[in-house]
Amino acid sequence: MNSQQSATNLEQRAWGLRSYSSVSSYEGHFLRSRQEAAPEVVRFLATQVGVDAPLFVQYTWEGRTIEAHRAQIREITKIREFRHADEEALLDWLCTDIFDHEYHPERLRDLIRTECRTRAIDAPDDITVLIETGLVIALKSEHLLTSRVSICLEG
Repeated sequence: MNSQQSATNLEQRAWGLRSYSSVSSYEGHFLRSRQEAAPEVVRFLATQVGVDAPLFVQYTWEGRTIEAHRAQIREITKIREFRHADEEALLDWLCTDIFDHEYHPERLRDLIRTECRTRAIDAPDDITVLIETGLVIALKSEHLLTSRVSICLEG
């Protein structure tokens, strides 16, 4: 590898680290692909990092480098990976505190991302599945409660 390739490789790594750091702090999650980054964000980050915007497309979105960048960002931000226990806690929070007054999908996504930042955890990769699961649980709970009230009233 010559010095020009080495410099380009370092610029690409700087891209990845900066983009993950910026987007994760704003969105509450890591980018999964380059398509998730808006072109204006890419241009802004290129200016901030001091590299050419086209290098963003060359960044490797799989493998050890990206995992290392995620680990570095988690260490710096003190945000840990999303776990099964976090899913259960968020589902409980949605069912007990949120669904009684909010049901709009975009607002729910924003609330979940905000709650994840408050709890210092990554937002789940698929927030829509979390919302749908929570709604099913809430509806089943409501149905069970309605059934129990009906039984009590009849008896």
